[in-house]
Amino acid sequence: MSWKGRSSLLLYFSLSALILLLLLPYTERFHFWPVTTDAALWVAKGAMDAPEWLRWDLLGPHFIGYRPLTALSFSLDWLLGGLEPEVYRATDLALHAGNCLLVFVLYRVLAGPRWPLMGLVAVLLFGAHPAVEEAVPMLARRSYLLCTIFGSASVLAFARGAVAEHWYSGWNWLSGLFLCASMLSNEAGYALLMLLPMLAMYFSGFRGFRRRFLHVVLPWLLGAMAIASRLLATGQVGGYSHMGPSISKIPTVVRQAGEYLFLPCSGSEHATLVLGGTLGLLLMAAYYLWRILGAFGAKPSPGNGAGWLAALLAGWVAAFLLLYALSGSWYPREAYPVLVPISLGFAVVLGDTISFLGRKSVFSFLHLLPQLVLAVALTYRSPVLRGPDRLRTETTQRYQDRLRAMARDFQTIQEHSLVLLVVPVDRAHRKSNSRTRNIRYQERRSAVWMETLFRNVDLDTQILAFVMMGDEPGRFLVHHLVHDGKPSLVFHDGVKVVLPKGRSLTLEGSHRVMDLSPAKKRRNRHRYLYYFVGSQGVLVDLGA
Repeated sequence: MSWKGRSSLLLYFSLSALILLLLLPYTERFHFWPVTTDAALWVAKGAMDAPEWLRWDLLGPHFIGYRPLTALSFSLDWLLGGLEPEVYRATDLALHAGNCLLVFVLYRVLAGPRWPLMGLVAVLLFGAHPAVEEAVPMLARRSYLLCTIFGSASVLAFARGAVAEHWYSGWNWLSGLFLCASMLSNEAGYALLMLLPMLAMYFSGFRGFRRRFLHVVLPWLLGAMAIASRLLATGQVGGYSHMGPSISKIPTVVRQAGEYLFLPCSGSEHATLVLGGTLGLLLMAAYYLWRILGAFGAKPSPGNGAGWLAALLAGWVAAFLLLYALSGSWYPREAYPVLVPISLGFAVVLGDTISFLGRKSVFSFLHLLPQLVLAVALTYRSPVLRGPDRLRTETTQRYQDRLRAMARDFQTIQEHSLVLLVVPVDRAHRKSNSRTRNIRYQERRSAVWMETLFRNVDLDTQILAFVMMGDEPGRFLVHHLVHDGKPSLVFHDGVKVVLPKGRSLTLEGSHRVMDLSPAKKRRNRHRYLYYFVGSQGVLVDLGA
């Protein structure tokens, strides 16, 4: 084998090992059932034994959007493995691995053969960014993984079609189909509509742009079909309609997105002022703008002029930021598809910096300092380097243990029964990137999942009360369910259970009254009460 062949083999072996390393932090959830309510609903409604599953998949609406390919992927997982979690988790890990691979291929296609090791740098930054933890281990956010993999495939196909003679070549058709799939997976795919003209200019230059611009028409037409299908299904083309576009929100969304994308360590108590705020973001943007402007080649083309490619990737990032700003919303999970151009841009500028070092100037080594600062900022809080979020892992594990206990205890429940749940809630607060969640909605997950697991026996669940867990694992704060002013249930260890004989239970300290009669439900439905004492579930038969 020649030296060139051995080096290529070593490169691809290194790529495979790197991707496996980037997947490692998320394998601990491989046996976990859905963690969030949204994830439980995606699985429950997409299961092929669910009523109207096909209507849900094809017509939606899927929460705040229209994401039929995401819904169909959950149905395919159910077909392959039922409700066992391994198939669902394996799908998400495979999608993330595919995105890492496509980042490497995108670098080779867009940057040309120079500095092939920089493709590994791009993959490392893509997979090690803390935003990955907001998408990959969360089943409910598979749409971002699908949107990214189809979007990257669309860019690759367009890169091949841009050099074709005719605008209607097969590569342009393929690019349009991938673009349509990206947009039907998640609304973030809309950003590619703004990227394609920039790609056409990159491959043609200013003189040939008018002719190459025709190559954009076909993908745009197929993308318009995706927008039209969403409009017919949901009556809108945007995402979070309750937020809506607002000019006043644009600076806030751009600042929040920029700080999280480029300086995700800003929420850390160890971050410095320069790394930790808007000042650091502006300094970093100014430096890279200067580098881009100073690195332009004579003609935009793959491998000819790092400035052109860096400008293209900066425009790709700007397209995402503009899309999020116009939607009036920003969530950390939305960073995942933006990591593709960010990681590619870093690798391109780093490769150009290394070339600059070859001029043997004493001061040229100072250009590595901003590269090092940005690399530290991007990966400082990476789960690959620091491990998964400890607090999230602990609370998720406790929730999984409760789900397993419920699934085991519910085996003795009669058919067509109603189960009243007293749901324990973990008291957990994250220091960074946190937002207040609606507890009543989020803790529906256990009820949704139990109904899904026991769908064949027509199980109906209803949440009776939420009990906040104490700081000590396995213990609850003292909460009382009272009936006619007398305590009926006290939720802490070692207390006897006294069942009410009336028709309602009231949660002490609130005005919430839960009707225990079957009047609202099917007549003569058998009733159970289920709650936890410590880590053990208790199932109480209330009769018909």
